[in-house]
Amino acid sequence: MSNTSEYSVATNQTSDCIVVEEPLEVWFGYSVINAPVPELLYTTMRTPGDDINLVLGWLFCSGIIQGVSDVFSINHTGAERLKLQTTNRIMVTFSKMIDVTQYKRADVVSSACGVCGQQSIDSLLEKLPDRTQTTTKRHNLSIQSLSMLASGLSERQTIFEQTGGNHGVALFDYQAHMLDVREDVGRHNALDKLIGASLKTIAKSNHDIAGVVLSGRVGFEMVQKAAMAGLHYIVALGAPSSIAIDLAKDCGICLLGFAKPERCNLYTGGHILSDQPTHQGV
Repeated sequence: MSNTSEYSVATNQTSDCIVVEEPLEVWFGYSVINAPVPELLYTTMRTPGDDINLVLGWLFCSGIIQGVSDVFSINHTGAERLKLQTTNRIMVTFSKMIDVTQYKRADVVSSACGVCGQQSIDSLLEKLPDRTQTTTKRHNLSIQSLSMLASGLSERQTIFEQTGGNHGVALFDYQAHMLDVREDVGRHNALDKLIGASLKTIAKSNHDIAGVVLSGRVGFEMVQKAAMAGLHYIVALGAPSSIAIDLAKDCGICLLGFAKPERCNLYTGGHILSDQPTHQGV
């Protein structure tokens, strides 16, 4: 299933490469004896591709699972699998009974918002890890190194380069090296894909992942997901919202907005910045 498509442009009678947006149904069941029949968990809009990581990341950031060991299996289902194609349906089989009542949705989750209607803000905040954890001085990054990461993300957004219509998110380590980049029409989906792909690493308490670079603005859901993943830095090319700043401050996250190689705005977390330039590599 392609994540881009060619469409004709009426104004100049040429073709244009457009990012694809389609619904994804997420079903769930259990591997235990006498388990209930599978049910629909939710339906979300997304750019096809990397669906399994998208769902794993969402399950983890929502607090439904603590790690990959809570998932017995996860795969595409549906008739198109017989043609060696992915489908718009994912089946998650949990390895133990998990109460997902508060996460089930009857309507479709928009690709524009990662929180709306899924669960209460209080419920999300209650699941955040210990907010007293901070990086050590030897791990602190410089503001110059962080601001330089913005251009590195833009250079690695292959789908955006073709379509100009999606978001990108990148993981970086404490040496300011970019580790991975994921894209999606929804900014929160891109972050879920990124976290889902790195879930085994993130689950380790001594992991070397420092933070994320975001292609757009920063809302509550982006800071909440970064906090769930135990990250300490968020570098955004766009602006943060007021609640994003408040949550980042509460979680001890260093939040930078309007990031460019030559400048950026620091909103929170100046205490975990270094005065010395960090080794840079993208």
